[in-house]
Formats: sequence, structure tokens, C-alpha cells
Amino acid sequence: MNAGSPTLRPRWVCRSWPAARFGTTVPGMVHAYPETAAEGTCPVCRAPAPPLAFVKNGYPMHRCPTCELVYSARPPQGEKLEALYSAQYFTDGGAGYPDYIADERTHRRQARSYLRKISKLDAKPGSVLDVGCATGFFLDEARKAGWTVSGCELSEYAQRFAERELGLDVVRAGFLDPHFVPRPESFDLITMFNVLEHVPDPTGVESKLANLVRPGGHLVIETWDPHSLFARMLGPKWPTYAPPTVLYCFTKRTLTHLFDPERWTLVSYRPAAKWISIDHGLSLLEYEARKRPPLARLLRAVRRSWLGRIDRTAPSTRSLVYPGAFGAKNGGAWADFIPRPARNTRWTWNTKSD
Repeated sequence: MNAGSPTLRPRWVCRSWPAARFGTTVPGMVHAYPETAAEGTCPVCRAPAPPLAFVKNGYPMHRCPTCELVYSARPPQGEKLEALYSAQYFTDGGAGYPDYIADERTHRRQARSYLRKISKLDAKPGSVLDVGCATGFFLDEARKAGWTVSGCELSEYAQRFAERELGLDVVRAGFLDPHFVPRPESFDLITMFNVLEHVPDPTGVESKLANLVRPGGHLVIETWDPHSLFARMLGPKWPTYAPPTVLYCFTKRTLTHLFDPERWTLVSYRPAAKWISIDHGLSLLEYEARKRPPLARLLRAVRRSWLGRIDRTAPSTRSLVYPGAFGAKNGGAWADFIPRPARNTRWTWNTKSD
């Protein structure tokens, strides 16, 4: 940036993905839960903790009346969190993936969709950090598009694939790990695709992001909106309420509290869709039907037939749009932020409603 040019706020983009509907998560940024965000106060606005809203998977859930954050008041810590993102998360189905790497074509298609949206943000190829980058398919597509790429990933299984198979610069670390210390203001773009809701210290994340985005840079986020129509219809049964993996659910007001308008500018907030393989979709439905054995067995049989693999073996076959990915009423959102002059950063964001 020229010496005489005006300073800019960091941008951030936030977009929620329907994956959270079924309790799935983007592996990566969950580590030790900080005592400063424990019981007694809201992890985002620090208002006094509200009464119990409901219990999900054995975890107390609270809804902050000030910033509207829905959060787990008793999240897992340390090694228990890291264990959630072992190799089994990427290969055993359930709330995770039946075979993440086998779905490479679908992941790359989604990555190219992200890059097309990013190109419309006036964000020219530069340096990008993908937080919770999994096996690195987005970073690899970004590299092909001219970006200088790097990432951080908590899962050893995913990080090893990104580094050894794709030759990517990916650090095995949670975003807030003390040993993950990139140079300040070193990224033109930081992406967090369905990751923010899994990080144990949202305010710590915001502070570190503001330190890493260059003047005029962008922050792009995807996350889930508990004010969506689908979420309000299902209440506590909304599959996105899925502790211990999903720790938080953010509304637009929550994100505005977290990304203080004094430090960030919200550029955009809109719904977005996510593409998944047929096998992944059937696996998620099978997981949701686990309390109905006949239905679960039927879905498992379909998965094991040629129908479950058709989009991997037939190049002309389209993948599925993640259930609930159609529009803001379903739960997902995309947001883009840029820092304000005081912070020399800009941000934009979108959210999904499912």
C-alpha cells in the first residue's frame, strides 16, 4: 500500500454451511478451552451466563440474550477435542465423512465455487491462509488460481495428506495454538469455512485474525445461523446443535458483536450452498436414522450399492447439494469482513440459515 493511501479495515466474509445440520464439522480449530470463556459469562460478549436453554448430547446449552450466541457451557478440552478429528472422522462416516479423500472431486468443485465468490470481492490473488484446511483441496485449487497458499490443520491425518500428497505448506496446529505464530499482517485473505463454530475461544480468534490480515485484506467465514427458519422449527432438535464438535452457533448479531464495527467492516452477508457426494449424503442420513434401525439398514444398503458411488465413477454425474443449503431460510450463511481504518483491515461475511 502506498504511503499516502487511506488505511482500510480488514474485510471478512462469513458463510454458514449446511454440514452442521447433521453435526458434522470441518476439522481443525478446536483445542484447549480457555478458562476466560468458561461458565459465568458469554464467550462472545461476556454478559452474565443465561439460564440453561436445553441439553443436547449431554451438554448444557445456553442462549445469550445480549448477542444471541447459542453455546455449550461445558465443552470438552485438550486431548479429548483433538481426538474428535482423528483419521476415523474422515473415514468412518457417522457425524464425519465416509471417505473424505475419495470425495476429492466434490471438494474441489466446492473449492472452485468459493474462489469464484472470492474473485467478486475485489480480492486479487495474493497470500491466503485457510484455517482448518483439512486435506488442502481448497488450497490446492487456490494455488492453481495464482494464490500463495498456506494453512493450519489440527488433524494429523488430514495435515499429512495435504503436506505429503499435495505438497502444501500446512502446519499441524489449531489456530490458537501458541506455536502457530505467522508474521503479523502477512495475509491478503484468510478463510474459515465452517470452522469458527468449533473454535473454543471466539474472541481470541477475532484478535488473532485482526493481527494477521493485511491492510485492505479480506476475512471470509462460513457458519450456521440458529435464527434460520429450519433451526426455529426444530428447536433443540436442530442437528447443527451438535456438541462436543459444534460449540457455538452464531447469528448475524453475534458476528457483529464478535467482529466489532470499530475494528471491522461487514461487506456482505448472504446464504450459500455446499456440494457433497452422494455417499456422504447417504452416510449423514444413516447417522440421523440410527435410532430407527430398519431405515438405517436400508440407507446403508443403498450406500453400498452402485448408487452410492455413482458420482465418483461417472464423471458426468452431479453431486448433491447439502441438505438445507437452499437459501437463507435453511440455516447457512456467507460473510465477508474488512478491517476499519483504525485496524487497517476490512471484512465481509455471509451466513447460511440451515
